[in-house]
Amino acid sequence: MNEAQSDANRSESIGKLAAALSKFQAEVENPTKDSQGHNYRYADLANILNAVKQPLTNNKLSVCQMLGSSAQGVSVTTILMHESGEYIESQYCIPQETSSRMSGPQQAGTTITYARRYAIAACLGIAQEDPDAPKTIAPQSDEGKPEPVNQSPQPKNTEQLTQFAKDACADIHAMTKVGQIHIWTAKNEKKLETLKASNEALLLMVTNALDTKIKELSQQEMPVAKTHGKEPDPLPPVPPLNDEEIPF
Repeated sequence: MNEAQSDANRSESIGKLAAALSKFQAEVENPTKDSQGHNYRYADLANILNAVKQPLTNNKLSVCQMLGSSAQGVSVTTILMHESGEYIESQYCIPQETSSRMSGPQQAGTTITYARRYAIAACLGIAQEDPDAPKTIAPQSDEGKPEPVNQSPQPKNTEQLTQFAKDACADIHAMTKVGQIHIWTAKNEKKLETLKASNEALLLMVTNALDTKIKELSQQEMPVAKTHGKEPDPLPPVPPLNDEEIPF
């Protein structure tokens, strides 16, 4: 179904109909989505008609839907009438459903039912209601406000991250080798990523502790040149030669 068109018409006066429709809408309850198809839930035509039948009667209203054809495909004309003779009329044109699994009449019937459901719902101002959807609760004042039910206290993420950062700094401070820092960093890589995404101040505290400790341990582990064995004794001083000892 690609395109749909609608046209509306009404009687010269609709004052009585409008008043009755207002009362109807205050009385009617939205039909529930009790049917399944095409991977979604919906309220079928029978469910919609059952929901509106009695409220329409209570307010001197009635609905009539007539079928036809148009250049777009199938047309459904919905007429909302009041006992005074006032009416609102709307025509809904929709392309016919095409499916290799259904015959021509079946395809037409599917399209007509689809069009009738949406046309009557739009005309009467009702909607399909999902019974599984959460209900909207109006805000209440603090006075007399009920206590939350079935809500267990949840740990605060900020407190967990702060505790992790404190523990990390303590562990880093106690390390005695650079290799321990590399092992700790690899082990806590995911926690550090979470810290980066959640709290940059705590991440900076941990990274500063890591940088400081790496510099400290690197200086301690820096190799120093060593001599092997004892140094040789210094050579004895050479005594000066006198004139008689000079060979020339």
